[in-house]
Amino acid sequence: MEWEIYPFDSLTSTQDVARDYVAEGKPLPFAILAHAQTAGRGRGGNQWVSTPSGNLYTSLAVPVENVPLRQVGQYSFLAAVALADCLAEIGVADIRLKWPNDVLVGGRKIAGILLESVPSHHGTVDTLIIGIGVNLKTAPDGATAVVDHIRGESIAPSVFLDQLTKEMQSALDTMMTKGFSVVREKWLARAYGLGERMRVRLPLETFYGEFMGLDHH
Repeated sequence: MEWEIYPFDSLTSTQDVARDYVAEGKPLPFAILAHAQTAGRGRGGNQWVSTPSGNLYTSLAVPVENVPLRQVGQYSFLAAVALADCLAEIGVADIRLKWPNDVLVGGRKIAGILLESVPSHHGTVDTLIIGIGVNLKTAPDGATAVVDHIRGESIAPSVFLDQLTKEMQSALDTMMTKGFSVVREKWLARAYGLGERMRVRLPLETFYGEFMGLDHH
């Protein structure tokens, strides 16, 4: 599929604009690209710092076919795999995927993913909006940036997004033809903390356990 890219100098949130464009009936798939966000957000309503220029702030609106709500979370793993493949393609090494939505390099966060669904009238999901932030040029304290792990100058957000949409489309095609199992295997191959003790924080509880893997769903 051909991806349409809608670039902006600055906006509140690429997620919000993508949702508005879906509601307006813009053809899918498309990506909203911003050089800066004034109200970017991450998982759980956390703020995603998105004012330094040179980093990637984007939301991808992708069509899916009648996905049950219980399976929507699989696409967060799909997005992580596509993003990891994109980073590896430009020479980044030691990439690890941290459940449920972080990408780490050298143990430090380099990218984050926010998955939102647009339910259909039938109780399934036909459109997903995948927000992705990548520290291409600069990073907050404790995080890391792509430029620190590749040779040469930093990569422009538009160039990185072109490659990312290709990797995303490849992952979506794989999911469509072969199901979640291939995505699951690729995610586990880069899983952070596999076999280690982990803390799981849910809205109403926190518990601890050993991270053994993902089941087939």
